[in-house]
Amino acid sequence: MMRIDLDNVEILRRKIGIKKELIDINIRKSLAGLWAINGILYKNRLLKNYYELIYTLLGGGTITCVDTTGYGRNFNAEQYKITYDRCQIHVGTDTEDLPFNGHVLTSYGASVADTVEALAQEDYSETVVGGTAPKNGSIVGICGRLNDSTNHMRTILLNDVLLSVSSGDPLSIHLKFYEPWVYNIAVVWRGWLEYSNPTGTKDIAGVNYQLRCSGGITVGEDFEIALGDGTEAWSPTDYTLTNARIIDTIRRIFESDSGIEILLRAWYIPAEDESIPELGLIGKLYDVGGSKYDTLLARIALETNPISLTANHLYIIRMKILAT
Repeated sequence: MMRIDLDNVEILRRKIGIKKELIDINIRKSLAGLWAINGILYKNRLLKNYYELIYTLLGGGTITCVDTTGYGRNFNAEQYKITYDRCQIHVGTDTEDLPFNGHVLTSYGASVADTVEALAQEDYSETVVGGTAPKNGSIVGICGRLNDSTNHMRTILLNDVLLSVSSGDPLSIHLKFYEPWVYNIAVVWRGWLEYSNPTGTKDIAGVNYQLRCSGGITVGEDFEIALGDGTEAWSPTDYTLTNARIIDTIRRIFESDSGIEILLRAWYIPAEDESIPELGLIGKLYDVGGSKYDTLLARIALETNPISLTANHLYIIRMKILAT
């Protein structure tokens, strides 16, 4: 058994047979959210609906989110446009946090967000939604106005935090993406929440393109595990894997009312001994003209702890995104 601990990433490897090894990559606490009021930040909980949408972004196919009316609605980022209208800020009267599978605030009022932007900071990226409280209340949340598989708009609650607000208070929600996620994912969420075709995405060759979100389907092909040779430290604005080798990957989601595990699994047999200093997730996203671009969403930089692989051995690589 070998273990490597990085920021938000744990790597475990163990032999499971002759010339066969399992490499588990567990990603935790890399997706976060904060509400801000009067310059004070409050940590909030990302709900099950949010992680369902992360799964379909990665190419997981059709997922079900529960809308504010309590009905399950199907979404698929490779088959349908996801965004339908600009997102909303909801304020309700609940006095306890919603459960992980919560989908609506009690007696809520809604206001359309004023601004949505994507920002790259020094050690994370974020999508920031700004607006005002529509009523007095004790709990706030952000709702996407999303397009389901029947081409109807559904209101989908993504997070909540207990926070006493008054009507007209300025509010902002920061959806944060820490290592290993890169800035491209913040741009996707800007497009989905703003109902726009945002600029700022870069492909793995460093080419800028305008992402298609409001104009049509966003995801062109599934995101897959990739191996690279780069030794640079992780950065939210590093969009490349050196000499990327993309591996066929399957995706699964395991879910309950209290937690989710998004699993990406790949099998790899190196033809010669290798030392792997970086891994990532690469897929294809559409630009506004309908062209597809190979795009990096996450990069794990191992730097001084590369993974050594032996020629002709089978390696099962399991990348897990965990949330409760």
